[in-house]
Amino acid sequence: MNTRLSLAFVASYLLLTGVGLALAPGVTLGLLGSAVDYGPIMPRWVGMFSIALAAVPAAFAGPLSA
Repeated sequence: MNTRLSLAFVASYLLLTGVGLALAPGVTLGLLGSAVDYGPIMPRWVGMFSIALAAVPAAFAGPLSA
C-alpha cells in the first residue's frame, strides 16, 4: 500500500504541474519559484510531457481503494 500511495503522489504531482504549465505557464512557473522567462512554447511543451509522463506511475499505482 505504501508503494501505491507513493506512486499516486508522483502521478498527481506530475499531472497537476503538467496541467498548470499547459494552461497557465506564467502563473505556474511563478508558484514554482521561477523568476526566468522561458517564452511561450517551452513551458507548455514541458506541461504536455508531464501530463503524458504521469500516466506511467498512475498505471503502476492502480486503484487506491483495493
